[in-house]
Amino acid sequence: MNKKQEQQILDYYSTTDKYIRNKTHSNVHQTVFTKESDKYQWLVLEQKSQCEVEVRQTDRHGTITARDNYELTGNLPFDRL
Repeated sequence: MNKKQEQQILDYYSTTDKYIRNKTHSNVHQTVFTKESDKYQWLVLEQKSQCEVEVRQTDRHGTITARDNYELTGNLPFDRL
């Protein structure tokens, strides 16, 4: 996933508070973003394959509120599956 695709996903899921990359919890297979104001609100972008990303979002209690899969395509940053 390139930076443009990642940013578009972040923009889609961000509301009032912006997500910040969390280097402690990120690794080769997933990128974790947290909200500055709340350590339990996570946005996880997990690379499932070269062309597929799963996105999980949690609320302020740590409960998963969204789980979406996206297919990365050539000219489009992503298409929702």
